[in-house]
Formats: sequence, C-alpha cells, structure tokens
Amino acid sequence: MTGVLRTEFREIHRALTASSDRTIASAAAAYAVALMCEDVIVNGVLCGRPPLALSTWRARTGLSELPPVTCQPGRGVWAARVRIDLGALRAYAQAVYATTDAYLTRVPPTRLTACVLRALLVNQTALLEGKGTHTVC
Repeated sequence: MTGVLRTEFREIHRALTASSDRTIASAAAAYAVALMCEDVIVNGVLCGRPPLALSTWRARTGLSELPPVTCQPGRGVWAARVRIDLGALRAYAQAVYATTDAYLTRVPPTRLTACVLRALLVNQTALLEGKGTHTVC
C-alpha cells in the first residue's frame, strides 16, 4: 500500500506543480492552499511536529501571508490579497513533497493513516480541478 500511496502523491505533486505554471493568481492561490494542507496534515497531524510553514520554512513559503485554516469563505478574501512569489512557493513545495515521501517511505500506514492520506489526495485533486468547495483542509 505504501508504494501505491507514494506513486499517487508523486502524480498529484506533478499535476499541482504543472497547474501553477498558469499565471492566473487564483491558480497559484489554490496551489498554495494544497501545499499548506499537505504540510499541516503530513507534518502536523501524522508526524506530530510543526508544519514546515510554521517552522523551518517560516517566512520562506513565498506567501505574504498563510491561507486561513477555516473553510472556503475566508479563502476567497485571502486569495484576493495574498502576494505570491511563485519561485519561493515552488521551493517550499519541494520541501513539503520531500517530507511526504520520506514519511511514506519510513512509516507503513495503518488503516486510519491510509484513510487520512487518501482524503488528502481527494482534497488535492479537488483543488487542482477547481472544485475546492468540498476540501478537507
């Protein structure tokens, strides 16, 4: 199961990175939200340590401010005002992707962990497809 999850995360990471190539600010904001969700869930929840955006990557994520942790209503306002340095955001993305892959490499997922990771993949796919109204993060 770990190999399948690693492959699925690699595929969604490639798709998210490719979607950020669009110059539309809303696409970059959705990309940022997807990264933060993955960082918070993998590092904060599953690994039990501070998310990268709040620790080693503080003030280096490429975002003038982090997205709200609340559901959709606050995100539209945030997306309209956030300033995004796409190069720095992509560097942060690589760090998030590396921690996810490292987690999947060293920790065999339990059934609950696998469910959480699958929900994260559904979340990332929904954000990628612009259907962010049902995201889990």
